[in-house]
Amino acid sequence: MGQKLSRLKKLPIFLILLVISAPSAFSAPPTGKITSIPTQFEIKSDFAIFFTDMALLTAFKPSFSSIIEYPESSQYTAVLPTCQEDPLSPCLANLEVSTNQGATWSKNDGYTSYAAKNFGKNTSLQPGQYSAVTKNWTANPSTFLPAGSNNKVFTIPNAKHAGGNQYLVQTVVNGTSALNGNNAKASSLDITIFPIKVYSAPAPNTCSIWLDYCFEIYEFPANVKFRVTLDLKYLSETFSGWFQTRMFDSSVSKPSATSYGFEGFPVVVSNAQANFYRPFEETLMAQYEDARTGITKYGQPYKLVLADSNSSSSLANWIKYEKAIGSKAVYDSTIWHVVSYSTTWQKNIYQGMSGCLANKSGVLGYVSTNSTVYEVSAPNWDDSSKSLSFKVASPTFDAQGDKNSGVYELAIQKDVAKCLWGDALINPKATIEVLDDSGNKQIATTVFTQKENWIYFRAYGFHYSTPNIKVNLSQKTEATAVPTPEPIPTVGPKSKLVTISCIKGKVIKRVTAVKPNCPTGYKKNKEG
Repeated sequence: MGQKLSRLKKLPIFLILLVISAPSAFSAPPTGKITSIPTQFEIKSDFAIFFTDMALLTAFKPSFSSIIEYPESSQYTAVLPTCQEDPLSPCLANLEVSTNQGATWSKNDGYTSYAAKNFGKNTSLQPGQYSAVTKNWTANPSTFLPAGSNNKVFTIPNAKHAGGNQYLVQTVVNGTSALNGNNAKASSLDITIFPIKVYSAPAPNTCSIWLDYCFEIYEFPANVKFRVTLDLKYLSETFSGWFQTRMFDSSVSKPSATSYGFEGFPVVVSNAQANFYRPFEETLMAQYEDARTGITKYGQPYKLVLADSNSSSSLANWIKYEKAIGSKAVYDSTIWHVVSYSTTWQKNIYQGMSGCLANKSGVLGYVSTNSTVYEVSAPNWDDSSKSLSFKVASPTFDAQGDKNSGVYELAIQKDVAKCLWGDALINPKATIEVLDDSGNKQIATTVFTQKENWIYFRAYGFHYSTPNIKVNLSQKTEATAVPTPEPIPTVGPKSKLVTISCIKGKVIKRVTAVKPNCPTGYKKNKEG
C-alpha cells in the first residue's frame, strides 16, 4: 500500500486517481452489537481517561423533544417529524441507502414512531425559574418554531446489519422561537443514524427512555452508503452552520432552496484509553482531583473519565497524556453522524477562518474524519501561507493490530472559499499536505474537486497519532497550467472497482480498489 501511494504522490494532484471504497478498505469494520463503553468497575489501572465519540454515548439515551417556555420566547430541542407527518414544519424529507457505492439509491420501507416517557415540569422551582418539559408540539411558522415529534425507526430491507434491518434516525434541531423574528434562530442541527433492534420493554422499563420499548445497537453493515435529506423550510432563512461529521466519501447537496442532503459511508473510529498508575503526577491530580482518593464527594468510585471527541479539551488531553495512551485501540466502532457547532454556545467557531464564516447562511462546510479526537473548530487560517490547518489524533493501530489509515475530508461552501482565496477559485491549484508530529510530510492520497456549490479537499491513507492536515488554494500560472482532465471517477460503475476478501487468522477484510491487494500479513481468501 505504501509503495502504491508513493507512486500516486508523484502525479499532479488533478491526475491522481482516487480509489474510494467503503470503510472496510481502510480498517476492518467491527460487526455484531456495539461494544459498550467501559464502566468504573472495569478499569484495571488506578485511573483512566477513555477517548471516545459522544455519538456512541448518546446511543443509549435517544434525544427527545423538549421545550422551555418563557413569557416571550421558547428554547427547544425538537426531534423533527417526517415531511409526511407535518408538511408545514421543518422535517426529515428522505432516508436513502446505496449498496453500489452511490450509483443508485433506494428509499426506506417506512417507519415506526416511538414515544418518550414524560419528563414533566420541575414542581420545586421558584418563581422566575423554568425547566424543560418533554412533550410533542405542532409547528408555528410565525414564531419560527419547528414541530417536536417522536423518535423514528426506519426499516431498510437492503441494508441488513447483524441485528436486522431497523435504523433509528435522529434529526434534532436546537434553537429559540419568538414572536420577534430577530430573536428566533435554529442554533444547531444534529443528525445521527443507529442500526438497532427494537424489543418490548420489561416492566418496569429500566432499559430505555421510550414508553414501552427498548432497543439494542449494532455496528453498521459494510459497503452501505446513507443519505439523509432535511427540508428546513422557514428555518433556512436564518440557519447557518459549520459541521463536524463522521462520514467517508461524503458530500452535501441542496435539492431545493430550503433543503440539504448529507451522504456518505459510516466511518470506523478507534476508541482509545490512557492508563495511569500510582503515584500520580501532580499535573494529573490537579486536573482530576478525585483521582487522589478514587472516590467522588458523593461516595462513588472515580477511576474513569470520558473524553468526548467533540470536546475542546480532548485533543489537548491526548497531546498532554499521549505517553499513557496505548498505541493500539481498545476497540473500534462504526459511526454515521452529522452535527453543526452551535451558533449560541460555540460562537467562537464562527469567528474563525479569517471571519469568512460570519454573516453567511446555510451549510457553510464541514470536516469529516475517522480520527478518535480532533480540533473542535473550523480549520485554522494562516494568513501568511493562505492555508487552513486541522489537527487530529488516533492510536497508531486499530483494535485488530493493523495500522490505522487516516481519513480527512473538508467541504467548503464556495462563497466561504472565495472569501478566503479570492480569484484562486477561477483556475485553482490545490495543495493538500499531511504533516507528522515532527512536521515532516506523510505520504497520502490527496484529491481536490468542485461540485455544485461546494469544494472538497480529501486526504486518505495517512497514519496517526497526531498529524496536522494543511490545505491551500492558489491560482495556476500560465507556465504551470495543465488541461483539466476528465472528472476523477469516484465509486460507481465507471470506476471498475474490484472487491477481494483477505484473511489473517479469523479476521476477514474486504478490500475494494481498481487493482486490490491484501494488506501485509493477510492472504487472499479463496472462499470469498
